[in-house]
Formats: sequence, C-alpha cells, structure tokens
Amino acid sequence: MRKKKLRPVDMPVMKTKCPTCPYRDGGFECLRDETTRMVLSEASRICHHHQLHAKPGTYLCRGARDVQLRYFAFIGFLPEATDEAWSAKCKELGIC
Repeated sequence: MRKKKLRPVDMPVMKTKCPTCPYRDGGFECLRDETTRMVLSEASRICHHHQLHAKPGTYLCRGARDVQLRYFAFIGFLPEATDEAWSAKCKELGIC
C-alpha cells in the first residue's frame, strides 16, 4: 500500500522558528522579503532544517506561517492570527 503524499494543508507546522529561519534574527534574513512575497502569493514554505526533524521537508516553516496568519487576520479572512483560526477556516472551506 502506498503512503499518502502530504499536501501543504495536511503538513504540520514547526512549533518554533528553526535556527536558520528567515524570520529569526541571526537566521537567513536575506531571504525574508522573497519568502514573504512567496508565502503571501504562491504557497506555504517548507522548513528544510535537517537537524530538527527526521525527514526534512515534512514540516512547514513557523516564521512563514506566522506571516500568513498575521496577513489573513489583517484582511479579515481569519478572526485572529492563530493556528486554531487557520484550522477552523480550512475546515470551513473543506480543504482539510
């Protein structure tokens, strides 16, 4: 039996920002602007930090998700900038 491939909506989000997160001071801040543009217009960002989880590419970036949450709350799509509000909206839309 084949293992189901995770879609971004099904992927867990890192609990905290990894050491190389573009949204962490001392991380890869040089990628912050481009990453922000991408996560607000294209797709969620996958965390690639190899030492934090057994299978790199199986978690979404915490910093990028925080940017998405703040933006969607700001425009009124979410009632607040929380993971719980995100999950509720995904269920409401039938995408998870």
